Amino acid sequence: MKKRTRNNNQEFYDGRIENIKKPKEDHIINNDSDTLIDDENNNIKNYENEFKLFKLMNKEKLVIKKLQTIAKDNGLPFSGNENELYNRIEQYYNIKINSEKEVKQQQDNNPFNKSQPILLIKNENEIAFWKVFRNKSLFKMVFSNFKFSNTFNYSRLYSVNNIFKSFSNGIEIIRDKVKSNSYLSFIAINDKDNIQKFNFNGLSIIFENIKDENEENQLFYNQFITNYCNRTVHFWSLFDHVIESSNLLALKSLHGNGMIKEKVKVDFEINSYSNLKILNYLTKNLSKLFIIETIQVNDFNIFKEFKLGELIDFTRALLDDKKYYKLLKPFNNNKSFSRATKDIDDELSLFLENITKNKLILNEIKKFKFTDKELNENLFKVLKPLTNWDRHFSKLNHNYSSDIDNNSSINNEIENEKQRLSIIKLKNLELFQKIVNNNDILSKKLKLVSYEVHESIFSNIMTIQNDQIKIGKEMEGNFIEQNQLIQKIQEKQLKKQKEKENNTLQECKDDDLNKRNTIFKYITIFYDLNLIKKKPIEYSLAFLNEFVATNEEYCCWDDQLFEYGMPKNEILVNGVLSSNINNSKKIEIVMNSKFLMENQFRNFISTNCTRSLIKNVKSIDMLDFLFKNFQNQIFAENNNNWQYCNSVEILQHYEKLMESLGRKFSYSVNNPEIQFPLLLMAINNPFLYDDDDDDIQKKKSLILKKNISFNDFLLLIESNRFKKLEMRKSLTEFNNDSILISRWISDNCITGLSSLIDHGRGFNTYSIKIEIDVQLPNYKGNDGDGGDSNGKVKLLLYQNQLIQILYNSNRLDDIFKINSLSGKEIINFINFIGPHISLPFVEKLLQYLIDVNLNFEIYTFLSALISNGNLLIIKYLNLNHSHFFSKITKETEGFLEPRELKNLLSSSVLFDHVQIAEILFVYTNLTKGEFERSTKPSYSMIEFLYSNNFKLSK
Repeated sequence: MKKRTRNNNQEFYDGRIENIKKPKEDHIINNDSDTLIDDENNNIKNYENEFKLFKLMNKEKLVIKKLQTIAKDNGLPFSGNENELYNRIEQYYNIKINSEKEVKQQQDNNPFNKSQPILLIKNENEIAFWKVFRNKSLFKMVFSNFKFSNTFNYSRLYSVNNIFKSFSNGIEIIRDKVKSNSYLSFIAINDKDNIQKFNFNGLSIIFENIKDENEENQLFYNQFITNYCNRTVHFWSLFDHVIESSNLLALKSLHGNGMIKEKVKVDFEINSYSNLKILNYLTKNLSKLFIIETIQVNDFNIFKEFKLGELIDFTRALLDDKKYYKLLKPFNNNKSFSRATKDIDDELSLFLENITKNKLILNEIKKFKFTDKELNENLFKVLKPLTNWDRHFSKLNHNYSSDIDNNSSINNEIENEKQRLSIIKLKNLELFQKIVNNNDILSKKLKLVSYEVHESIFSNIMTIQNDQIKIGKEMEGNFIEQNQLIQKIQEKQLKKQKEKENNTLQECKDDDLNKRNTIFKYITIFYDLNLIKKKPIEYSLAFLNEFVATNEEYCCWDDQLFEYGMPKNEILVNGVLSSNINNSKKIEIVMNSKFLMENQFRNFISTNCTRSLIKNVKSIDMLDFLFKNFQNQIFAENNNNWQYCNSVEILQHYEKLMESLGRKFSYSVNNPEIQFPLLLMAINNPFLYDDDDDDIQKKKSLILKKNISFNDFLLLIESNRFKKLEMRKSLTEFNNDSILISRWISDNCITGLSSLIDHGRGFNTYSIKIEIDVQLPNYKGNDGDGGDSNGKVKLLLYQNQLIQILYNSNRLDDIFKINSLSGKEIINFINFIGPHISLPFVEKLLQYLIDVNLNFEIYTFLSALISNGNLLIIKYLNLNHSHFFSKITKETEGFLEPRELKNLLSSSVLFDHVQIAEILFVYTNLTKGEFERSTKPSYSMIEFLYSNNFKLSK
C-alpha cells in the first residue's frame, strides 16, 4: 500500500491486501515553520501546474488511452468514456488543490506562524507564563506530556451532537469550530442497527442553545451562515430548523446575509410564544419573500408555556391584526377530512363566529391593568392564589404531613364513616369469598373483579344455594348500611365543599375576582382560536367549582395528577382506581394521596405490591408512614425491598427502621436490578444484610450487567468484597466513565500483553482472564469470609472490551499485538466508537494491514466512516491510500465491487455529506435514475450542487 506523493507515479497496488507495500510519508513536520509553509506552497503549485498542463491539452484531441494513462498514474479508476475520464481527472485535481489549501490555511491560522503582539501585562509571573506559552518548542514540550493526544485530540471533534453530549463546554467548542471554519457534521444516527433512522439534530442543538441577541451571537451566526449555508447544509434545511427552534436572531442573520432570495408560501404553525415573534418578523420584514397562507394555533399547555403577559400579547396580536385573524384556521381542521362535509362546514362556521365574538370581548378586557410582576409571571403561578386550586387535592410523599383544615369536626366525622364503610366492604368481600369457595358452580359463573359486590350478584347467590341464606341476609344488611353511609358521606362532603367555597369567596377581594375573570376570558379566547375541546388539567383546577374527571379524561391527565397530588373526590377515585391497586401505575397514584393511603386502600395493600410501594417512596416522612401502617408487609424479616429504593437517603432511613425492629435485609449480589450505590451499602454492612447465596465462591463473584460509574467501580474494587468481577455489560457506552475505568485498568493491571495470555494459548476470542494484583490502602490481610487474603481481584474481560481499554489509554500499538485480533472485531469497534475514531488509530490499522494477512472488509470500514460523516479520515484515505476506492474490473484487481462503490456514494447522498460525496464522485457515479431513487433528505445539498455539474444519464 503506497501513499500518493507528487513524485510517485508507479503502480500502487497488486490487488491483494496482504501484499500491500509500506507507505511513504507525504509530509515531514519540521521544527522550522517556514520550511513547512514553503513545502505546503510547493505542493499547491505542483498540483496547480499539473492541472494547468492538463487543461492546456486540447480536450477534443485527447484520446482515451492518454486519459487512461493520466488517470492510472494518479491512482484513479480508468474505465469509462472520454468525457467521464476527463471529468474524473478534473475533479481529482480540484480536490487535491483544495485539500492542500486547507492544510495551508490551518498553518496560516496557527498563531505560532504569525508575528506575536507585544504583551501589555505588567505582572512578572504572567509575563513568564506567556513567554513559555508563546514559545513553539516549549509549548510542544509541555503538551507532549498529554499522553492521550493521539486518540483524544481536538481535530477529531466534528460531530455537533457528540460534542454537545460529551463536553460541559460543548457550545463553546462548537463556537470555536465555526469560527475556524472547521468541518462539522450535523447528523445524529438514532439507531446504530438502522442507520436510516437519523436526523439533523446538530442544527437543533445550535439553534436551541444560541438564541440571545447580542454581538457575540450575531457574529457567530454570520460566520456560521458564511461557512456552512449552501456549502455543506441546504438553506431550507437551516431555515426549517430556525423556525422550529423559534430562533429570531438566526432568522435575522439569514435575512441580513442575503440568503433568503426566492418567494415561498408558508402554512405557519404556532406552538409557543416565540413562534409569534418569528411570525411578526416574517410579516413585517420579509412579506415580499414569505407569503403566509394560513396560521394554525396548535394544542399546547398555555398554563405552563405562557407568562400572563405573553398570553395577552398573543391573543391581541392574532385578533387585533386583520392580516392574522383572516388567515387563522382551527387546529383540528386539517385532521377532519374523514368526517362529513357538513360537520367541517359547521366547525368552520363556529370558528369564524368565535373570532367575531372574541374581538368584542378583547376590546372590553383590554382596559384591565396588571402589574409588571404579574405580567412576567407564569400563568400557572398567577392563577394559583386567585383560584385556590389546592382545595381539590391531597398531596403527600414529598412532604408527608397532615392536611390543615379548619373544618376538623366535619373531617373527623367523614373519616370515621369512611373507615366503617371500608370495613363493611371488606366483610362483604369475605362473605362473598365463603360462598364462592363452597360452591363450584358459583365459582365458574362469577369472577371477583372488585371488592364491591352488587345486589344483582347477591340475588343470584340466593337462588343457587339455599343453605347460605344466613350469609346472604348478613350481606343484605351490610348493603343497606353501606348505602346509608355513602349517602351520609356524600352529604357531608358536599357541605364541606360549600363551606370551603364560601370561605374562599369571602377571602377573595373584588380585585382578585376581576383578575380571575379577566384571565379566564383571555384563556377562553385562546381555546376558541384553535377549537381545542380537551383542555389541560389546570383549566379544570382553576375554573371548575368541583373537579370531577371521566376515565377517558383521567387517562390523559394521570402524569399531571402526580404533580399536584390526588383529587379528594370519591367519584373519581372509585371510577378510576377500583380495588385492583396491585398495578404499579395505580400504586404510584395512590401513594401521591394521603387521602387514599389512609382510608380507601389501607386494608388492601399486600406483600405483592411492596416493590412498587418502595419504588414510589420519595420522602422519609412517607417511609415513616409505611412503617407505622404496613410493618408486616414492607419491614418483614429477610425482605429484599431495599434494592428498589430510589435514593441513598431513603435507604439509610430504611436501614434505621429495620434495625429498630431487630430485622435484616436479604440480597443477591448478582441481581441486575440493584443500583451500584445501594449494592455498595449492602455489601459494606454485613450485620444488616444477609447474602442469599450459600456458595462462598459465588459470593465472591460479581457480574457487572450494566454500566457503572468510575467512582462506584473503584469502591467495588476497594471494598475487597469480590475476588472476581466480570465486566459483562459494563463498558457498553463510549463516555467519560468508561474512559476513566479503561485508563485505571490499563495503568494498574495491564503492564504488558504477555501477562494476559492464558497459559500460552493466546487470547480467547470471547473472554480474557486478567488477574489484577492491587494492594488496597486499607487492606488488613483478612477478607472475613475464610477465603484468600492476598488482596487480589480478578477481572474477566471480553476481547472487544480489551480493545476499548487499550484505545482509551492511547495504547494503540498494543491493540494490534492481540494474537486473535480479527478484521470483524476491528470493524465492530469502529462502529462502537462512531465519530470518536482518531486518525492515529487508522494509521496504525493500515500499517497493521501491511504487515499481517488479515481478512479485513474495506467496504464495511468505509461504510462506517461515511455513515458517521468522518471527512477527516476519508480525506486522509483519498490523499494517501486512494486505491481503497478502486473498482474491481476485468482488467484490474481493485478493492471494491462497482455496486459497493455506488452504495458508498448513495450513503453519502442519504446523509447529505457533501464533501465526502465530492470525493466519491471521482471514483464512481450515479445515473440520474439512481440518484433520484436514492433515499435523501427533504433538502439535498448534494442534489443542489451536483445535479447539473455531473451529467447523470438515465
